[in-house]
Amino acid sequence: MLDLLETSPKDWHFFAKGNANALFQYQGDNTDFQRFLLRLRLEKNTQQYVSVAELDAFIKNTCEPLFPRQIVDTQMIEVPEQFRTQLATPGFTLMSTEPHGFLTFNVRAGGNFQSYKLLKYCALHVGSTRKGSESGNEIESVLFEFKPKWLYEPKEKYCRTCLLKQSKGHKRHFCCLDLLREDRQEQGVHDLLSEVPKEVLDQLDREEIPLAQVILEFVREKGNVLQQLKLNEAVGEEDSILALNSEKDVLEKLSLVMTLRDVGLFLKVMRFDDNYSRESDYYYYKHNDKTYELSSCLYDLDLKSSARFTHWKAIEEELQSYYNSDTSDWPQCRMNS
Repeated sequence: MLDLLETSPKDWHFFAKGNANALFQYQGDNTDFQRFLLRLRLEKNTQQYVSVAELDAFIKNTCEPLFPRQIVDTQMIEVPEQFRTQLATPGFTLMSTEPHGFLTFNVRAGGNFQSYKLLKYCALHVGSTRKGSESGNEIESVLFEFKPKWLYEPKEKYCRTCLLKQSKGHKRHFCCLDLLREDRQEQGVHDLLSEVPKEVLDQLDREEIPLAQVILEFVREKGNVLQQLKLNEAVGEEDSILALNSEKDVLEKLSLVMTLRDVGLFLKVMRFDDNYSRESDYYYYKHNDKTYELSSCLYDLDLKSSARFTHWKAIEEELQSYYNSDTSDWPQCRMNS
């Protein structure tokens, strides 16, 4: 097992933060740590806190069997108090009673990535390599990062994800359900790429990386990770969020489902390279006699505490009057609408 004390806290720099975790990137000389991010839990009310040890068991025992080779490599590691307290934490506080953290494989490790924040829950990372002063930077890989959110067939006009975005005044980007429907997949991929900067799309065209075509072929593949997520999100009437009145009402299945509704997904597209070491499942596609590959992997598989039922229920109650609203010009999410 890797030992954090073989590194110095000053070599771990803040990388990113969500609602429950902070990420730190290693910038020291110890090569054992250079491809990992250190993932530590943020301070939280103990009633709603799920420890790293509980998360580790949940990932290994529940998630990995459901999504074999589809989860970003993560390993639990001891984080001594004296190490944790020396980390720079700009504007946030780490959980003081948590003795563990995760080392998570950095999917951008070893690459020169330019990141673009698109719309809500979506970002693009373009990896390039310098091929010489005349040709400049050439795109080596393209990494999409987004949250699929609630993948269920809505009975109302809009799925919960699109409706929540509408209610918060966000601009429409894409509906993830479109990526799962044969008659809408092409439009769904078009919408997904609609916020990518034009100069990036132009460079992809020049360098013959058919990003749209590769992603379209992927979403058409049977058993892809989006289809697996949707399959595992199926719940029964007994799991209705509006019917929850206590923590005891939150069944184990619902805790899993609510976790899957908040996971992140990476889609990485690159030219085929037989020398590349693969740590997840890859899909291969031919285009103009060239081979391209796409890998997909899930991250942020954080088990949701049953104590969050009050938050889930409050949001659902707030959205009830909006589900069949006629005030939006967004395309409807419901099938056969």
